[in-house]
Amino acid sequence: MTGGLRCTACGAESPAGSGFCRQCGKALGPPVDDEPVEVPGGGRIQWGWVAAGTGLILVFQIVINITITPLIVRKMVLDTPDPSPYGALGLVILLGAAVYFLVGMLVGRYSKGYTVREPAIASVAAAAINTVLSMAMGSGIGGGVMTMFVVFALLAALGYGGGIVGEKLQQRAEKGRRPGGA
Repeated sequence: MTGGLRCTACGAESPAGSGFCRQCGKALGPPVDDEPVEVPGGGRIQWGWVAAGTGLILVFQIVINITITPLIVRKMVLDTPDPSPYGALGLVILLGAAVYFLVGMLVGRYSKGYTVREPAIASVAAAAINTVLSMAMGSGIGGGVMTMFVVFALLAALGYGGGIVGEKLQQRAEKGRRPGGA
């Protein structure tokens, strides 16, 4: 029989449009992969996840700045005969960028539904807070408004990219939990 529905309970085929399996009587529906995906909250932004992402980024950056950054500066600048702060600065910037991506990935993975906007918004919020704090301490980013927009765009892209990776991980985990999932 072609064009029919296969019963997930007994494997028997029933004609297309059948509501129930003619072999065992189980309700028939579309295959699991063809079911529409429901997004909790009607596709609205989940502000709790934005706040959580922003908070995580800031906490991880504080921990890195207190623990790892001094080690990098000591090893790459202070304890070398020919110090160059650019390598240390590049490594610290790379660690900061990794935080945005990893937090985006965590938010995308553990939030319910398809939520890649939340990591991007959290990244922009954390970047804004970092910029304001850095300007208040007198160590703001040079280059003015254009540099700030470029940094915001890059950090938002890192958070968004991490969110996409996290969503893929979430979908893979959910597919493994479904009956008949890979």
